[in-house]
Amino acid sequence: MLFRSYNDSVAVAWLAPDTTSVAGFHLYAGNNPGGWVPVQNPVELPVDQRFKKYSFEKNIPHFFKMMSVSALDDSSESFPTDTYGYLDNESDGKVLIVDGFDRTSGSYPFPYHSFAMIMGQALARFNAAFETVSNEAVSDSVVNLADYDAVMWLLGDESTVDETFSNVEQKIVESYLQQGGRLFVSGRSEERRVGKECRSRWSPYH
Repeated sequence: MLFRSYNDSVAVAWLAPDTTSVAGFHLYAGNNPGGWVPVQNPVELPVDQRFKKYSFEKNIPHFFKMMSVSALDDSSESFPTDTYGYLDNESDGKVLIVDGFDRTSGSYPFPYHSFAMIMGQALARFNAAFETVSNEAVSDSVVNLADYDAVMWLLGDESTVDETFSNVEQKIVESYLQQGGRLFVSGRSEERRVGKECRSRWSPYH
């Protein structure tokens, strides 16, 4: 998923690899686990839809998660997606939160998380405008890091098995740093791969 702001609206895009038994999607908005409400009425987004624009109030952070709806029972929903968000305000710069945490075989076993939301809430306290995307949006060139003043890359406990920075991502990040970009990487195991394969390439930009 990705959330990017455009003037007075936000663009939401998502992928759904297998929609065989899916009737549609529910998109929820909220700032805490107990306050999630449907974004639209009717609630359900069509199964073949992958992009939608919405208008929300500026100057406050907004967070979202999506669930697929079963084609057999329209009251049954899947696990939620990871929780992403954005803040659109009048600040000069913008931060990109990149969610690179996909692993479910480590210390965190669930197929969804709210770590990007936690980072967004922290940035919002400093009135820092931000957007959130998956790492695949970066590696597939859907998002250009050069459009952002800083990048916060979240890895969780990704490791060499699940891959922290792919070769493609390493090249994209190196180019961003060469252009004067600022990168913050957080994660439990990132030193295994970053330390072995990236540190020598990125060290001039420390």
